Amino acid sequence: MKILKGTVVSRVDYGGNPVLKVIPDKGGRSFPKDSADMSDVVNVIYVSPYAGGPTAGQVMIPEENSQIIYCLAENDADNNYYYLGSIVAPNFEVVQESASHNPLINPDPESSTTKRPNFMPHDEIDWAYNNQSSSYGIKTPRGNQFVIREQLDSTGTKRGVYLKTAKGHSLSLTDGPTSQAKLAGSGDRAMLEITGEDSKVSSGKAKHSAYLHASNNIALTSMEGGMSFSVVDGNNIDITNTSTEGKQSSLPIELSGKESGNINLTTAAGDILIRSSGNGVFIDCLDNNDTTTTPASFQVRSQNKIHMYSANGIDLKSAGDVNIVGRNVNIESDPTQAGIVNINPIPTGAVNTKMGIRKTNEEIAAEAVAPTGQVPFFVTSPGAASFAFNYSYGRNIDVRLMQ
Repeated sequence: MKILKGTVVSRVDYGGNPVLKVIPDKGGRSFPKDSADMSDVVNVIYVSPYAGGPTAGQVMIPEENSQIIYCLAENDADNNYYYLGSIVAPNFEVVQESASHNPLINPDPESSTTKRPNFMPHDEIDWAYNNQSSSYGIKTPRGNQFVIREQLDSTGTKRGVYLKTAKGHSLSLTDGPTSQAKLAGSGDRAMLEITGEDSKVSSGKAKHSAYLHASNNIALTSMEGGMSFSVVDGNNIDITNTSTEGKQSSLPIELSGKESGNINLTTAAGDILIRSSGNGVFIDCLDNNDTTTTPASFQVRSQNKIHMYSANGIDLKSAGDVNIVGRNVNIESDPTQAGIVNINPIPTGAVNTKMGIRKTNEEIAAEAVAPTGQVPFFVTSPGAASFAFNYSYGRNIDVRLMQ
């Protein structure tokens, strides 16, 4: 078998076959195709490590102006040339003698006698440690890249498997100090990150966790199935919108309020169920000190009726007026339980003594960490002092909460 070396001048074959147009080298390393004698061009049939018929195979055809080695098979009756492999030609830089086992720092051409690649064609960070290559992969002329990095140094910050497109979209499977799997868009402005072992998780993240981040929208859609968010035995589920009204809009405030800062729950035909078998259900409306409008309030509206039922009583208390308006106002006690209707009963405050205000778990925890004696929710509200009597310190075990 005769092995030759040459330069690819064309990889286009109008017959539809992977045939390379190659100029054989003439004593020198190579020469540009525009100065070559094109009459010496030979056809070289491309050879792959794997072929699986017309619909399967591995193909990485050499680019123009790349050097290859090829052969003439001894038992080929047609005397065709066959491609054997490409010659890798990385850029080289001077290496300090003392840096042979460490990352290169400040190369000094005057004191150095050796060179190593500044970067390898398939991986820009390869050959950076121990003066040897430690990554495997491919990078196309347009910048699409697939690399497996062993990284032989002790840090191993880039050890793993990397897939990257020309525009910067990437999939990284890293086994370095920050063990993770990350699927990211260009510039990491949208990504899904899955962390690994506890000892290799980046700061602020937990082991074996998933983090979804986007600089713009996140949309989750199930066309025909369902959708479930569950915490089996962990911590909380938090849904928070900190967007300020109209921040992303040039519309007047009367119109921009519908575009940001809201949390909307909508069902077209079914129920919206809020259930708690723990401490309870709390809806808190807070004053944000916005002087351009009135403070937040709790409002229930219905185009039919509003129903309220309780097995242990209903408490209504306000530091302001309680107003009830209707076509008829009907108040009836239960005579089967000797019930009566009391209006301003004697002694004064007899109704208030039966009323207790339930606290959230967050408020209970705040009292346990730093007891202040302040009323948890109404501490800054008008008439806050009138609610102090209805609170009790600690957990929600006050009998008034169930009388």
